[in-house]
Amino acid sequence: MADADALASLSASSFAATRQLAMMMEDPEFTVMLHEGSELNITIAQITADILLVMCFRNSSEIGRVRLLTGRAVAALANAFNPEKGVVENGKRKVTHQASEMAETVEEIVSSEGDTIGTD
Repeated sequence: MADADALASLSASSFAATRQLAMMMEDPEFTVMLHEGSELNITIAQITADILLVMCFRNSSEIGRVRLLTGRAVAALANAFNPEKGVVENGKRKVTHQASEMAETVEEIVSSEGDTIGTD
């Protein structure tokens, strides 16, 4: 798998470029990106203004199913990162939920459908 830091950085810059395209097209926002490759695909979804969800999956996964599960994960994570559930300190929001809890939320959503997507 790719270097996580590089993947995060490139995903964020790609998403920022897409946001600028949306503004040029006078669309309020694009919140999901999908890139299809010969063997792997990647989807990038906006959780909050500052948080993106990046999911890599194989071509054998159905795109519609991935979009459905991504939508559920985004909703659950957006709820978890809701400012009412965070603590504001020195002008910066401190999230009270730990990364492991976020991973468990996504895993619960994916496994509730009977299998997992691209987790090998």
